[in-house]
Amino acid sequence: MYRLLFTSFFRTKLCVVSLVLLMSIGVISILIGKQYLVKQEKTIVAAQEFQDESIQRNLEYHNDDLGLLLYYLRFTLIKKPSNINAISIGQSDVTPLLQAVTIRGLEGQKYDSDFENPSLLLSGNLDLGFVIIYLFPLILIAISYNLYSEEKELGTWRILAAQTTGKGKFLYKKLLVRVGFILAILIFLLGLASVLLQIELNPNFWAVSIQSILYVLFWSALCFWVISLLKRSSLNALGLISIWVVLTILIPALVNNYVINTYQVPEAFHAMVEQRDGYHEKWDLEKDAAMTGFYESYPQYKNYLVPEDKFSWIWYYGMQHSGDMAAKETSLLMKEKLMK
Repeated sequence: MYRLLFTSFFRTKLCVVSLVLLMSIGVISILIGKQYLVKQEKTIVAAQEFQDESIQRNLEYHNDDLGLLLYYLRFTLIKKPSNINAISIGQSDVTPLLQAVTIRGLEGQKYDSDFENPSLLLSGNLDLGFVIIYLFPLILIAISYNLYSEEKELGTWRILAAQTTGKGKFLYKKLLVRVGFILAILIFLLGLASVLLQIELNPNFWAVSIQSILYVLFWSALCFWVISLLKRSSLNALGLISIWVVLTILIPALVNNYVINTYQVPEAFHAMVEQRDGYHEKWDLEKDAAMTGFYESYPQYKNYLVPEDKFSWIWYYGMQHSGDMAAKETSLLMKEKLMK
């Protein structure tokens, strides 16, 4: 029976073309992930080299004034991506993995993002995560929606019904062949990704793999349920595509809209204002107003006195610190909301 079903499957051009297309796009998505990792690695190396050059250049021009040197220095913060990130790039386009900051006004620099082409952000990345979430169900629908209706419309269903006692088992076996090929492609792509992207076989990788397999099995069960209703091909296709739109596009959009409106984050703007006000108002106050909080946070600097009659760098950076402390509670609240 299975040998006949395999032979019948490969005689269907649509099925073969669909599987070849899925395999091709899957390989391309892995190569895009590889390109992403290479790009990030080159950026990190370039940033490290630039920082070393920048420090040496500033030391050359400001070697006699430490305060002025710190004013101009920029320090590169790097969150090196794990290789498994290449499977699903996510929001890395919007939230940079590399950021250059100064020691002046840290709260105001925390959430700076890179400038990106809006058109590229709109289209998103064709990574393996996208292929698994959106394309695998579509291909599964394309090769299985007419398992029953095709036999009936070709007039072969009555012959099959007369020759077998388990019509449901026949449909199940027919679907199983298709699901087997889909799962084989999925496992192959995950294995290829682990090799090309040099992903460690750690719990994160196995979690992604198991979730992906369960996701495909869920759509397989859904397809079998729709097919078992014994409707026409057009109704099966329309029903499955409608379910696909609801589950992959509509519900995520509704959930995202609910989360955005439920957990609004006005603290992002408030933290910026508080940081700026906390710093700028210190210009008009006694110098002790800035230095008291600074000495509490950094007692090792208490021996460095601040002259009242002239500008001093320790007072300047004490004011910068005061601005960050003024926004501290709002910043923590914002972080808590983002985690929610």
